[in-house]
Amino acid sequence: MSEKNKPTAGPGPLLCSLILGAGAAAGCTTGMAALMATQLLPPSAVWPLATAAVSAGSLFSGWLAAAWYGRRGLLYGAAEGVLFALCLLVLQLVKGAVPDPWQAFRLGLVVFLGCIGGALGMLRAQRRRRRASLR
Repeated sequence: MSEKNKPTAGPGPLLCSLILGAGAAAGCTTGMAALMATQLLPPSAVWPLATAAVSAGSLFSGWLAAAWYGRRGLLYGAAEGVLFALCLLVLQLVKGAVPDPWQAFRLGLVVFLGCIGGALGMLRAQRRRRRASLR
């Protein structure tokens, strides 16, 4: 089936990659919490480590979505990053905290890394397609 005639997958891969990306972020958070406990890191290290964990989840999520769709990697990566950022913002607002400029920076970083993951996923899908055509 050619790429033009390939049916669209719908929103299923976006939601599935969001859930798997959240799982990856949770795993990174668990690992970083263990690191903090074993190395006796100060509480000031929580924000950078949490930001790194959520950004890794967003990167993985964008990569996975773009690899599933196989095209428009930046778009699907940005969509995953925005979904991650919206989830974080909703959690923060439900908790009653007011977003500050640093939080906006972190949310922007999550969206940016989702875009990077989408671009990497698209490159992977293109490389896979090229290999399949050579066989």
